[in-house]
Amino acid sequence: ASPILREKLEILAKIYNAVVGIVPPKYAVDNGVMIAWTGLLELKAGIIIDPEKAIVNQRWRLDEVDVTWK
Repeated sequence: ASPILREKLEILAKIYNAVVGIVPPKYAVDNGVMIAWTGLLELKAGIIIDPEKAIVNQRWRLDEVDVTWK
């Protein structure tokens, strides 16, 4: 993650008593893989979104997105 993003994640983690996990740079080169991994986590949690109803927003802020697969 970028240094600015990492710093913001660490601040949020302290506020919400959470743990930040940063992917090593050698694994953070393919956003498609990261998106697929998140999809796999959701599938394993029983969350299935109809592609026709999916909402895509490249400007979403991290604090505006629900983590539904925890």
